[in-house]
Amino acid sequence: MTGALLRGGTCKQTSADYGLTNTPGRFFYHIAKFGADVDSYVVHTNYDEYALMIMLSTETSSMDKTIIVKLYSRTMEVRDSVVDDFKTLVREQGITDDAIIIKQNMDEEILTVAS
Repeated sequence: MTGALLRGGTCKQTSADYGLTNTPGRFFYHIAKFGADVDSYVVHTNYDEYALMIMLSTETSSMDKTIIVKLYSRTMEVRDSVVDDFKTLVREQGITDDAIIIKQNMDEEILTVAS
């Protein structure tokens, strides 16, 4: 997977090798920078508008675990019902609303939460 991120007016390209699984929408990858293995899966998507994802990462050295919930949107405008579904998913993972970060003023809107 290759992605691009706009930060400080500069476009930064990232890439990762995703391992496929027998479960549609689920894949594994490793983040060398953090020494973490990540189990990611799509919780819900309508493909044309948004995707809700959960990423469960484990640092290989310390075995510390992190849960990240993301809402990827193809537009700057996200329907209220989609944001509500995202917040419900966050709460279901045992994460509080005050941990939600909403990134704005970018070419695409990404809602992210980590615990």
